Amino acid sequence: KDLPGRRETLSCGKSFCCLCIFGSCFVLRFSESMSNDENNQLHEEEAISSLKRKRAESISEMLQDQSKSLTCTNPLHSNAELVQDHFLHIENLPCEIVGRIFTFLNESLLSVGQVCRLWNQLAFQEFFARGMHLMETMHDNFGAIREFNRALKLQKNAIQPRFKRGVAHYKEREEEEALRDIDTVLELELTSSEAFIIRSMKFQIQMDFKGAAEEATKAILLDPLNGAAYYLRGYNRFDLQDYRGAIEDLTHCLSLPYPYKSKVYNCRGWCFKIIGEIDKAVEDFTISGRLNVRYTKPYVNKAIVLSADKSKRPAICEEEVYLTEYLAKTEETDLGAIYYTRAAIRQQWDKYEEAIEDYQRSITHGYHSLHKAHVSIGWCYEKLQKYERAITEYNKALLIKPTYSIAIEHRAGAKCRIDPKAAEEDCKLAIEINPKNLSFSYRYLAAVTADNGDYNFAINTLTQGLEVNPLDTDMLVNRAGYHTCLGKFAMAISDYDLCLKHRPDTFDAWNYRANPRYAAGEIEGAITDYEKAMSFDESDCMVYSNCAMAFLSLGMFEMSRSHLKKALHMRSTQRHLATIRSNMDMVKNIERNSCLEKLFEPMFFIDPVFEKDIDKRMREVTLKSIGDLLREKVCGDRDTNIPRGDMDT
Repeated sequence: KDLPGRRETLSCGKSFCCLCIFGSCFVLRFSESMSNDENNQLHEEEAISSLKRKRAESISEMLQDQSKSLTCTNPLHSNAELVQDHFLHIENLPCEIVGRIFTFLNESLLSVGQVCRLWNQLAFQEFFARGMHLMETMHDNFGAIREFNRALKLQKNAIQPRFKRGVAHYKEREEEEALRDIDTVLELELTSSEAFIIRSMKFQIQMDFKGAAEEATKAILLDPLNGAAYYLRGYNRFDLQDYRGAIEDLTHCLSLPYPYKSKVYNCRGWCFKIIGEIDKAVEDFTISGRLNVRYTKPYVNKAIVLSADKSKRPAICEEEVYLTEYLAKTEETDLGAIYYTRAAIRQQWDKYEEAIEDYQRSITHGYHSLHKAHVSIGWCYEKLQKYERAITEYNKALLIKPTYSIAIEHRAGAKCRIDPKAAEEDCKLAIEINPKNLSFSYRYLAAVTADNGDYNFAINTLTQGLEVNPLDTDMLVNRAGYHTCLGKFAMAISDYDLCLKHRPDTFDAWNYRANPRYAAGEIEGAITDYEKAMSFDESDCMVYSNCAMAFLSLGMFEMSRSHLKKALHMRSTQRHLATIRSNMDMVKNIERNSCLEKLFEPMFFIDPVFEKDIDKRMREVTLKSIGDLLREKVCGDRDTNIPRGDMDT
């Protein structure tokens, strides 16, 4: 009886789009997202892929033929004007739907105006559904923004398309656009749980994680079955370092009919990784990847977790084999994201040549974020020490998206190897365009001034970066290193503590916090930190060597010799090997000294030469946090080596 088409969006994730006329149902679209198994979404992906056939020319011909038979009820409008005014975005809809609409129009008793209103309603629902599919299943945020824009041109006051467009902008690190959309939605008088979810999202963008969690809690009180609210609160609990609480919320979300469970498993897996429950983390990442083969992050996260344990390498090879077999047997045509995922796995396992080939395949197979693919190729070329080719790839990314500050920052990382001054200019340019989500730019500019001995200016540079990126652990570690160089051990330890509060699994923070603790006379504390660092990486020979020197200062010669022997048999550079052997000789010399009681006084040694050598050795260890870390963990807009990027909203 009600002529306007109707779309019901149920909490279980099912959506229907139908046109009901005089008791008959004219089905234009039926899409279903099964909450228990996201692989069923592949059917919808294939359907949408088939709807992209026969575009402009066939539709144009159909319009020309069919518009001749339109019955115009308004003498002020011609048929062509009616098509132009009412059948908005007709060129973006599948020609099958266009043909059926006009066929129905010719055979029905409805006026053109009525059918136009029905058309626009159905087109709105189609664009919104396609936008959600692109954002949540295909992870194509730019494509989703395009579809949401089309929906909003049909219904400019619609809440959900505008809110979801804001979410897509946020995923692309476009915070201003995201906040603009969310603020527009919040101007409306909303009373449902969705209002609290939207406000929670705003707080999260502004990095007010406590406020975001509180708003999500309000949404849960109004609607205890709202899976999105539990997911959002769990995400923000992670940033509040409440990892157990985050796991609890994410687990509850999995028991609810929330359609995007692959994201939930991925996030919970990262929480398990942080608290050291590696087996559970690996299990969650595996489930997440199986639910959606186009979701890159769980595959890479699993590689990150397992890469420290070489004995588990076959497990990650299994993921690569799984995707290879999937690509071989699938009949899908939209394979760009799958090739991108396999490339990211290979990149994580240092297979850079193979990764480059897969990234290039992702481009030829229509990967939606070409600028990101070019940045990833550039990163692989950097690892292969082909810096000119890396710069070329970063330039390609910037041709696609000139304001992509991440690509500029990466280009600076490549330039610093061949043209330090140009690298410095790129770092400044990246910060000027968008200071958020940058890390290397601030660290490199700080290192430039530190090389000239101005540690205070370096500290100020990193402080500015931390004001807009307060959770960047790399900047905290480097600033702590500069504090150590100035002898400000308390401030250095404070930065390391802050880093470990947010990321207790940060190897570098445990390793380098031991240095100022040692220098401040906290020998036992330094040994504890070294041993904690060993639990995260048993292959770093210098951690064992430094810990051996700490044991030596306590007169524990047997422990010192034991750690040095382990370090000697580890993979190391010639410089590190010479240092380890020098330390072994030092242990022998000191053990023969008759005045061993002096060794029990921290930082005071009987042999002045030994004391000078120890001081030099510890300073070298401290400076490593500046030099070696500078390029070890460049923050990039990729699915690897970005701790916060591994959590999704």
